[in-house]
Amino acid sequence: MSKNAKKKKRAQKKALKKKAAFTKPSEPVLQTQPPEKKEKQLTKKLKEIKNTFKEKKTKIFESPNKLRAIIMIFGSVMTALLIQYYVFTGFNPEMIQTNIAQIKSLAQETYKLNNAFDLIDTEKNNSGHYIASGEKDKDVFSFALQSKEKTIVLHEVILTKTGGTPDNFLSTVKLYEGENVIAQTQGKNGKFTFNQFTSVLQPNTNKNYVFKADVADNALPGNRFKFSIELPTDLTVLIDDKELYGLDTYPFAGAYVSIVGWRKK
Repeated sequence: MSKNAKKKKRAQKKALKKKAAFTKPSEPVLQTQPPEKKEKQLTKKLKEIKNTFKEKKTKIFESPNKLRAIIMIFGSVMTALLIQYYVFTGFNPEMIQTNIAQIKSLAQETYKLNNAFDLIDTEKNNSGHYIASGEKDKDVFSFALQSKEKTIVLHEVILTKTGGTPDNFLSTVKLYEGENVIAQTQGKNGKFTFNQFTSVLQPNTNKNYVFKADVADNALPGNRFKFSIELPTDLTVLIDDKELYGLDTYPFAGAYVSIVGWRKK
């Protein structure tokens, strides 16, 4: 092969190498979502987790073993939550901490469910309450509280009235602690809220609470209703100035109340 042919061949090889260098496939570029889109996804996921938490929380109230249910549900939700946050935040501890703070209030609500006291049914052996128009201080509902190792303060009670009887047939409903009236209220949309009082139970003590009604003069005979404590949040106690709710079975229903007519002389 002549010198010119060899030189030409070397030039061709060099040109091919140069061309190959320019056409070499580049490293794949990782596509990352814009921060705004990522934040929207995280917010959406947070809402989904919150809704799931609320749904599971209602099941606590229906479970026969509520303490175990709380531990299991709270543990599973928090585990799932942490996994979701690690995935969606790219293992960014600061972002994880910020977003977990948003659901801190939900976790605190779970911890408010407590077994530091017992709600005692004093209505179960009651065949019913009977009241007539114009009567005062007639029994319509009752319960008892049993404290355990700590002093508790009964802070609020919300009674729900079920039945077709109008609220205004009961002009006033009073809450008695022993012989003393400690709170009174009027009904609104079937709810009777007692919260302007303080009733203290020392450790390992029992106290009875009775609700008595003043019956309106226009209360019609034949009406029938009953009171109940529908949810744990309808009976609030304070322990060390912190609100707590009981683990008892709800709704906690009383005996039926019947409005009767006066006997004709």
